[in-house]
Amino acid sequence: MMLIGLVLAPLALLATALLREAVVLRAEVERGDAHLGPVVGSLIASGRVRRMAPNGIYLFLEAHCAPCAAVADRLDEIDATLPLTIVMSDDDPRLELGRHGNRLTGAEAAELAAALRVTATPFAVAIRDGFIAEKTRVRGIEDVERLGPTL
Repeated sequence: MMLIGLVLAPLALLATALLREAVVLRAEVERGDAHLGPVVGSLIASGRVRRMAPNGIYLFLEAHCAPCAAVADRLDEIDATLPLTIVMSDDDPRLELGRHGNRLTGAEAAELAAALRVTATPFAVAIRDGFIAEKTRVRGIEDVERLGPTL
């Protein structure tokens, strides 16, 4: 009887983990961004990247991207208490980034984008305790603000 318990307990944990992954994947598929960016719930593997990107929301933008410019134009409307960092590998002074002073640019921005598998912009990732708490394609500042409660 004890042997059955030893076998069933790990199976129950595995089933719970698989169910959670299925729920997360379904939500990502429904939003249409399942294939973009990091997997929600995954650990950021690189210690260097974890130090570079502590808890917060990371908004990935590009200088020559019309949807990015539209989001950037409204950044001042985002709640100033949100821990927001603008990530741009090609920092362009023509793109107004508002009052949000936290920025990653250049090689660090490229390293973070590569580590998080962010290949489309505008895109946002919420990081909590070294894990991906949430991610989303950004169609407007509302998408960025929606990530706040995940922190």
